Amino acid sequence: MEARYIISRRESANRARQPFYRVFADLFEFPAAYNGHRYILLITDEFSGMMFSWSLSSKTETGGIIMEFEARIKRHTGASIYKIRIDNEGSVINLPLQTISEFQRWAKKWESMSSFRHPTPRNPRVVPRDPGESTSNECAA
Repeated sequence: MEARYIISRRESANRARQPFYRVFADLFEFPAAYNGHRYILLITDEFSGMMFSWSLSSKTETGGIIMEFEARIKRHTGASIYKIRIDNEGSVINLPLQTISEFQRWAKKWESMSSFRHPTPRNPRVVPRDPGESTSNECAA
């Protein structure tokens, strides 16, 4: 059987040029563990590929853990996290019944993957999406 798609193995031109410049955060839900934890937070550094994980009992713990993670990175490496990318996990920032908190003010660093257009043959660059544009036919990469 012949391959139908060619998958590019080239490195992205927009790859982070220093450790912890851009990190990716993802939240996974699992069946409750013996200690009551139901979620796993995974943070990956784009530059080095290092992964960090935490088990959580609720999504509300995410903000504090990410703020502690950034403080730890500053303390150990002197580097600052400039961008945190998530894949449409709005519940991490906009938790129900939550007023504007210290984390939400700090969270201006968050970059939702859905806020960017995917490259096309006509437009090879990834550019910010217009806020009023529909996202129904696009998926996060």
